[in-house]
Amino acid sequence: MKKLIHPLLFSLLLFALACQEASQSNTSIKVIIREKNDAATLNPVAATDQLSFYAGMHIFQTLTNIDFKTEKTVGILAIAPPKITYDSVGKMMATYTLRENARFGNDDKVSFEDILFSLKVHICPLISNSSGGSYYSFIESIEAINEHTFTITCNSAAVLNELRSGDFAVLPKMHYDSLNLLQNFSLQRLKTATNLEDNDSIIQFTESFNSSLTATNSAAFIGSGSYRLKKWQKGERFILERKNNWWGSELQDENTFFKANADELQFEIINDNQTAINALKAGEIDVLNFVSQNDFEKIENSTNITTLECNQHGFNYIGFNCNSPILKDQQFRKAIEASIPYQKIIEVVYQNQAELNRLPLAMQQRDLRNEEIIFEDQNLEKAKKIVAELKWEDSNDNGIIDKMIDGELVECELQYHYNSGNEQRKAVGYLLKNELNKIGISLQVNELEWLTYLKALRNNEVQIFMSGKLTLPITPDFTNALHSSSANGGRNYANYQNLALDSIIDNILMEPNRQSRIELIKSVQAIVAKDVPYIYLLSTKNRFAHSNRLKNVPVYSIRPHFWAAELY
Repeated sequence: MKKLIHPLLFSLLLFALACQEASQSNTSIKVIIREKNDAATLNPVAATDQLSFYAGMHIFQTLTNIDFKTEKTVGILAIAPPKITYDSVGKMMATYTLRENARFGNDDKVSFEDILFSLKVHICPLISNSSGGSYYSFIESIEAINEHTFTITCNSAAVLNELRSGDFAVLPKMHYDSLNLLQNFSLQRLKTATNLEDNDSIIQFTESFNSSLTATNSAAFIGSGSYRLKKWQKGERFILERKNNWWGSELQDENTFFKANADELQFEIINDNQTAINALKAGEIDVLNFVSQNDFEKIENSTNITTLECNQHGFNYIGFNCNSPILKDQQFRKAIEASIPYQKIIEVVYQNQAELNRLPLAMQQRDLRNEEIIFEDQNLEKAKKIVAELKWEDSNDNGIIDKMIDGELVECELQYHYNSGNEQRKAVGYLLKNELNKIGISLQVNELEWLTYLKALRNNEVQIFMSGKLTLPITPDFTNALHSSSANGGRNYANYQNLALDSIIDNILMEPNRQSRIELIKSVQAIVAKDVPYIYLLSTKNRFAHSNRLKNVPVYSIRPHFWAAELY
């Protein structure tokens, strides 16, 4: 009898363990991430906000991208970064090889036709909100070598073309253009044609595609990524669900973009910070991103919550509109530079959770930084001396310095603008107001709603402003912020123009030798430090918190500082 009992108990034990293991394996993993504002679309072709682009990356994929963990360019739909060659006239040719097993959500194979179609969509000028026409203007042609290999020819040898030639979202042609409406339009024609709005085929395609961008059903967003849209309640939440038998599952150890741990990713839209904090404490959300210092202190010792920090890959700055009659004077800008209470901003506004950064580069890019430039601390006596030498004086004893400009007495009254809801930029404005008052400059601090703020920057409607830039660990492209071509309507909000600097910026992008490129990058920093169109201030930390229910939360310097699909 005893001999029968032992095998029976052993069998029952094995059965119980098997049931427990099966139960654990069937447990669904759902990660709920708080977002302040909803995404406009989940299609990266037309993404204009960070969430649209970031969440869309879980549905759609690119040929290559910069890995969050290694900060190196890695292959996604392509097996590796492109092989680079040059033709007889110096044009760059990037040759890619597609992964043979890559599939879209409808199980169609990712093919060369999809790559060509996707480039056309990005470049087509009638696609809503897309800036691909200008961004990918360097792409001259694309040619298939065989079923899996193709070459993208660039009209220049710019160093960033190696990355940019493969960073566009790839879409399934047969899903988005089943009628082959783009079939007869070459890349070149889409780039140069001026009367596309009169073409019936283009109109029919773009109307269909543009309508899909604002849809909330899963069929509107078909990509090769690890997730598909499950549900979208506008203004409340959207849920992505992991695909069954996703083609990239076996590549999860290759790079971050093949991690797909959670069964569902729920992006919960909670605008109010305190409501979001309460939701985290109550276990209703798992991740709270971009937490202010005050909110961070409220939750950092909370039960069942972990708080984390990481250094952002970017910088914050104060900008001057160089078209302003007062601010166009470089020496006057130097006076304001000498008035800024740098350490007080770090200590009071950012509560020592930021690092002084006087250069237009991330602190992480140490080999590119020109450490020979000497920056002074606040020096109000120097500021007073500069304005006096510029013939500014308080001629009517009203506490504000004045000067004759173009035959008219001008009071030194300036405007500082910041975007609403950004308490740190607001606080910097009032600190600056207080310090400038000591040298006779009146500063009015003004708040603008975000979209109004951006429009005012582009339209030359601000004088002094505060902004920031998030960067990537690649060769910096100063074109948008500092090149004359981006002034007066572009993203060179300072409207700063220096033809010698333009030439250097152009040469950086064309210089193949890395050390020579670094020297050019350092010379840009020296010129900008001398001319002061912007005053670079600091680099900040990003703080976020997560429920201890999550066991795997890697932190990266690239925004948004984690890859959602990697969490569990």
